[in-house]
Amino acid sequence: MAYYPFSFILTPGFSSLSLSAALDVLKWSNSSMSTHLFCWTFLSLDGEDVASDTGLSVRVDGSMDDLKKETPRVLAVVSGPERASEDHEARLIGFLRSANRRGAFVGEMDGGAGLLARSGIDRSIMALWRNTVYDQAISDLALAAETTQRFPLDRPIFACDSLPDTFTAFTEIIRTMAGDDTAKLIYDRLHSDVGLKPRETNVRPDETPTRSARSRMIVRDAVTLMKHNIEEPMKVSAIADELNVSTRQLERQFDRWLRLSPAQIYSRMRLEHARQLICDGRMSLTEIALASGYKSHSNFSQAFRAYFNQRPGDVMRAG
Repeated sequence: MAYYPFSFILTPGFSSLSLSAALDVLKWSNSSMSTHLFCWTFLSLDGEDVASDTGLSVRVDGSMDDLKKETPRVLAVVSGPERASEDHEARLIGFLRSANRRGAFVGEMDGGAGLLARSGIDRSIMALWRNTVYDQAISDLALAAETTQRFPLDRPIFACDSLPDTFTAFTEIIRTMAGDDTAKLIYDRLHSDVGLKPRETNVRPDETPTRSARSRMIVRDAVTLMKHNIEEPMKVSAIADELNVSTRQLERQFDRWLRLSPAQIYSRMRLEHARQLICDGRMSLTEIALASGYKSHSNFSQAFRAYFNQRPGDVMRAG
């Protein structure tokens, strides 16, 4: 019988509750099927034991470099409150990209999807909203900020910032591996043991969104405005006004979820749009520059080269 290996990369100060939630789903799945279909390993940045947010030290099975030997079916980074060093983050991103290319589920727990956004794995980061048990589970945040064409768009990606998110994400992953019946058993147990309820009984129609959900909605709606205003870019202050928030508040939310400013996100979206138009081969570079919100061809070429390390003309000639 095939088995499904899960690898958790634990960073200092990681959320012990989030990790426990994910492990509960795996344990319940094995129990319901009377098998050990799902197995897991703990990895750290350097192979040393790592302390959780409660101060308890967790013995790990190795370092993240062990991922060079075998790619798991699921690779999850359980983040702590502090960003990893530049070297560690670069290696983390490298492993996430490699696992993604090989078809693994890749995700981030308790990190606000910041690492996933900076990895540029996919044009949309899958994020799970609170209290969505029995729903379709995955809701597209439309965070098109870090799009690249280097990676396919059908790889499963998840980001969790709450216990309901984690329970639901891992149950949906189990569904793809063990089927609907097993997923339903887990959801039933979540309902009875953890107290999570379907949305219609857990959230009143007039209930105010949680602060976390509200902040994500701000980022989502801002990115949607950017997406719809590529040719005539809006000022960041105008986007903030449209969303009834201050410019500073908008910048804080982008930094929280993407670790990038709204202006940086907007610029990258426009450049990715330009690259796609170049690859389509139907427009001249001048037309593409204008269609991507650049009034000056030289400014467009300079920004394009700084981001892609290629001239627009070179990309066009490569066809």
